[in-house]
Amino acid sequence: MKSCVIVDAYSSGSQLPYHFDKYGYKVIHVRSTMDELDVNASHIHKYQFEESFIYDGDLEKLILKLKPYHPEFVLPGAEEGVELSDLLSYHLDLIRNVEVLSKSRRDKFLMTEAVKSQGIKTVDHFKTNQYSEILKWIRNINKWPIVIKPINSASSDGVRFCNSEEEVYLAFHNIYNKTNILGFKNDEVLAQTYLEGTQYIINAISLNGQHYISDIWQESMILIDGKYTIYDKSELLESEGVVQDQLIPYVKHVLTALGIVHGPSHTEVMLTKEGPVLIETGARIMGMAYKEDIMMSALNYSHASLTADCYVKPEKIKSLMDKPYKLNHFLTIVNLISNENGTIHSYPGLNDIKNLPSFTDIEMKKKIGEHISITKEAIDHPGFIYLTSANSKQIEEDYYKIRNLESNHSVFSIT
Repeated sequence: MKSCVIVDAYSSGSQLPYHFDKYGYKVIHVRSTMDELDVNASHIHKYQFEESFIYDGDLEKLILKLKPYHPEFVLPGAEEGVELSDLLSYHLDLIRNVEVLSKSRRDKFLMTEAVKSQGIKTVDHFKTNQYSEILKWIRNINKWPIVIKPINSASSDGVRFCNSEEEVYLAFHNIYNKTNILGFKNDEVLAQTYLEGTQYIINAISLNGQHYISDIWQESMILIDGKYTIYDKSELLESEGVVQDQLIPYVKHVLTALGIVHGPSHTEVMLTKEGPVLIETGARIMGMAYKEDIMMSALNYSHASLTADCYVKPEKIKSLMDKPYKLNHFLTIVNLISNENGTIHSYPGLNDIKNLPSFTDIEMKKKIGEHISITKEAIDHPGFIYLTSANSKQIEEDYYKIRNLESNHSVFSIT
């Protein structure tokens, strides 16, 4: 029986086993940490794995456990599994990305350095474990605001936009020596100059060093209290256009610079007045675990299904290469935002939302009776609303109606 290994099949990675199972593969799961991370607690596996192992730091022991299954490939399901997936692929001599750049696909500082070394435009940055050193760097470049973030976390965990040395001090000490949401200790802190522009997500599938751009999203962000960023909405874009013509070649060069030659990737880019600038790339499928049937409806595939094709039916990816993807309809994902702290009593505006012309589905992360907090981090969004339509203006009208319901405290009744 054919088998494969998925390291940390969490978030959207929980969608991967189904697609490999469909191709007749037994899926073995490896958890990269001894303890289940809080960020993964809501993604309990419904799939029955052939076997599950927990990595305790003894790589040789784990390899010996995996060898009898003769896995044909190893891939990460989530960001925290990227490095272990690379290690296992290397030691089992399986198809993989360039091993010498493995850390550059996880460490945001090394990532930017690797991209910059290939002559690609990047952000100005600095890393250190000393607040005084960050202060010296900031005073030298004399540009505000400054972005302070962990070296190797995910989402907006710990990310702060600072407009003064005092705010930098608070942001630094909020990160340094703390454990981030991926379970890694923040031994250093990353400082970057602020990128002004519009943020985009570009998902891709790579095969033999060629990159197929599977979907492009425009990300609208909201700055809270001048310090925190949360998501507003994500709009799936058509594959061709003036913006896409700038993003696509840039991202393909970034993927090559990071040694991504096989499998999925998820890249965030800021399109500035000077052109695209890398925020970060993940050598794994897009996170957030958006509903796969909605992705399939819009694109005829999902990032997870394409990933399985890449490993099992590469000819499918070859047939797509260099062809622009086609949208069946427009899709926008609206992130619900809570402006209050308290206990959810009811959802008074739910019927109004469901009656919107473009409403397709909703995912509530918070149930009645549970505590809800003011949304200050990406992981704090209480839910998502999926809007689809052949008419983009209809989606825009419905989006504003949702925000009006929120501003009138009509989505959540909180006590």
